[in-house]
Amino acid sequence: MRPLNNISFKNPLINTIFEIAQKKDIELYIVGGSVRDLLLGKKEFDDIDFIYQGDINQLKIELKKKIGFKIVPFKNKGFKTERFCFKNLILDFQPILNNDLLYDLKSRDFTINAMLLTKKESKFFLIDPLGGEKDLKERILKAVDQRSFENDPLRILRLYRFQLLYNLKKDAKSVELAIKSLPLLKNISHERIKTELIKIFSLIRKDILIEMNNINILTILFEENFNKIPDKFTNSYLTNLAILFYNNTILNKLPKILKKFTFSNDDIKTIEILKTVIEENNDDKIIAILRRVPLKFLENTNNIVNLILPRKKMILQKIIQNYKPLINGNEVSDLFKVKGVELGKIIEELHTIQIKYDIIDKNELLKRYRGDRI
Repeated sequence: MRPLNNISFKNPLINTIFEIAQKKDIELYIVGGSVRDLLLGKKEFDDIDFIYQGDINQLKIELKKKIGFKIVPFKNKGFKTERFCFKNLILDFQPILNNDLLYDLKSRDFTINAMLLTKKESKFFLIDPLGGEKDLKERILKAVDQRSFENDPLRILRLYRFQLLYNLKKDAKSVELAIKSLPLLKNISHERIKTELIKIFSLIRKDILIEMNNINILTILFEENFNKIPDKFTNSYLTNLAILFYNNTILNKLPKILKKFTFSNDDIKTIEILKTVIEENNDDKIIAILRRVPLKFLENTNNIVNLILPRKKMILQKIIQNYKPLINGNEVSDLFKVKGVELGKIIEELHTIQIKYDIIDKNELLKRYRGDRI
């Protein structure tokens, strides 16, 4: 345990919590990513994890005298956790595993996430039995234990996510252990995998994706072979997934994969629209399919089309620019003296012509419509 000089949290609530813990003889430690990020210079946090030994109810009682907050109990990986929800901060409290700090730290993923911070009187102290601070300084990502990936195979994905996020070098032994546990990824819930995929593909680089592909992570997750890794990516996970699947001519399989991993309906809809634009060569059919699709999906798809198949962007831009019909239903009914099915048919024909020829004037649209019907 060594003292940390010039270490502080912007939110004074953290100091208050430690003060209460000391008065109530509660052994309290900050653990995990908050300690890592604090050492990297961060001072403001949205969420912080604590582990403790003692009567946490005493902390709740005293803290509620000073500030209002909501308590949400839940289980995190099978362990009892209490979440204190403040206006701009979430604090999770979990008992020290087996009442043994070293055992608790060895249950975590990487050494840089297995450091503790505590406070005695007015000074913070770092507890680091696994060498996380040294690894952080040397930019090394190292598993805490031989069975780290076996205990939680999702850590294989986290290995690459943390490499991307903090520009770290992976420890060779850790990579070896990760490869041995690769088949176990199939046992992880699709929801948890989705969360990591979103984070990874928001940051992805070509070299990292090549490495993930070479050790078959992509094949295990997506049950597809990837022979072409794109050169460039964006900061959008959905766009990056689309680029990868398009380059390997399997974009048609991406919606099903997104459904499997419980991606949002918006993500799935965007990729389905992308498929339509890319696979359909008849502009009239594209217009007929997409002209009533909510505008946000068209705009999302347009951003991806611009990157992977620019020649297809024109028809999508026409639909977006002419999304609102120039002539509404009441006007059509008055002009053509029709109702019901016939009215709907003319509205659709007018809107299709408006989009196809990029018309911005009602009279020009009517002239074109009547001319097409002669």
